[in-house]
Amino acid sequence: MAEKFAEIDVSAVEKLGALKKQRVRLEKFIERAEEKAESISEGVYQTVIKDYQDQLERLTADAQSYNNDARQAYALFKPIHEDLKQAFEQARADKEEIEFRNAIGEVSKEELGERLQACECALDRCRSDLVESGELNKRFMNAFDTEDELELDIAPIPQKVVDGTGIVPAGPESDARQNAGVPADKTMLMAPESIPPTPVDETMLIAESAVPAEQAPPAATLDSTFIVPVASLVREAEEDEPVELALGCLNYIGRAVENQIQISRPGVSRVHAVITANATGFTLKDLESQNGTYVNDERITERLLEDGDRIRIASTAELVFRRA
Repeated sequence: MAEKFAEIDVSAVEKLGALKKQRVRLEKFIERAEEKAESISEGVYQTVIKDYQDQLERLTADAQSYNNDARQAYALFKPIHEDLKQAFEQARADKEEIEFRNAIGEVSKEELGERLQACECALDRCRSDLVESGELNKRFMNAFDTEDELELDIAPIPQKVVDGTGIVPAGPESDARQNAGVPADKTMLMAPESIPPTPVDETMLIAESAVPAEQAPPAATLDSTFIVPVASLVREAEEDEPVELALGCLNYIGRAVENQIQISRPGVSRVHAVITANATGFTLKDLESQNGTYVNDERITERLLEDGDRIRIASTAELVFRRA
């Protein structure tokens, strides 16, 4: 999947994102200046405000030159993302179907375990692809104020006559623009920091399924085939029985339903962190979350986990890593 995304030129998106940061900064200055207008002379106030407004006009003009290319890249991105969502839903449906056929007696218990293992591998690959897609979507949303702006019609490409022999597009990216006439739709996987945390009263840990301990990891995620160690995350509670969640080869943690472990608590990002199995054990990696991932009260970027490590997601959810 990385290969498909690598074909999308997001350079214009990155430039727009940088311009947007400057614009937001100037807008804050203007807001503060208006709040303090009565404490300064009118002449000074007008000079400062005009300076900020002139800078905003220049930023707006600069952004216009990149909007077309950014929207064109988004038009290429959206169909890929839609395919990923459909693949994920199909993998979930396949797993549900196998479990249902087992419940009514068609599929034996022995056959169930074998077929569920294949379903789990497919779900792992789909989740990984969706997370990658969500990160790219975050970059688009950082460049524009709303999704509607990304879906505006692409402006016509200016043309010019060359040597009187014909008409050619004025820009060097014209071929890519002309070949990318895919309309963007309105479905979007929101990036981790683009949606405020959902306020709930308690931690909700949801594992869609427990991955068999001897499941081979998907080739798209790990470099070689090996036996996944037996390990789990445990949520300890004073009043209730501890909740134990078996770890598979790929374990995304966050608020979004696509995660293998869903934690619906304030401060937790939609895709907050991931635990990946490897030949030496399990590695926890923070996915640039806003409120951080901690191991034994130390904020980490990436850490090989040891039995008994206490993992804290943001400031609200604490889990204990257990390895057999």
